Amino acid sequence: MNGTYGIHTVNPFCVRAVAEHRMLHGAFVEVRKMLDVVKGPSEATQPAINAAVARIGILREAIAEHFRREEEGGYLEEAVGRNPALAVAADGLQQEHAKLLAMADELLDHATREGPAAETWKRLVDDLDRFEKFLKRHEGAEDALLQQAFNEDLGT
Repeated sequence: MNGTYGIHTVNPFCVRAVAEHRMLHGAFVEVRKMLDVVKGPSEATQPAINAAVARIGILREAIAEHFRREEEGGYLEEAVGRNPALAVAADGLQQEHAKLLAMADELLDHATREGPAAETWKRLVDDLDRFEKFLKRHEGAEDALLQQAFNEDLGT
């Protein structure tokens, strides 16, 4: 067991995957903390929006890097190597990467459009909620695939 992450595995692919998923979750927590400072759309200011956009941009790049590692012979490929029956599920998960990155780009685009700060803030929060739910579902499906391939308890 890895006490740092609460992972119940010694498989290096699984440890890396879960650690990266937890890192992404931590990055979302930081964005949420930043958003929670503003109590509602009516309190939103352009500097608060700019700060949130900058933090979300960093998160988007971390997600893109995570996906690059997965797609360049990462742990999904290793999982399929161990259990070829998972190839269709792994391919479907990899195809979601482009959609997730497009959602992040759209979120950032919406947040940087001209308009009243209250409307921009509400749109930013709503877009981020949708994006976070989709990403959590995606990462959970990856964890489930890894658990099936490696017969490991990932603690998720």
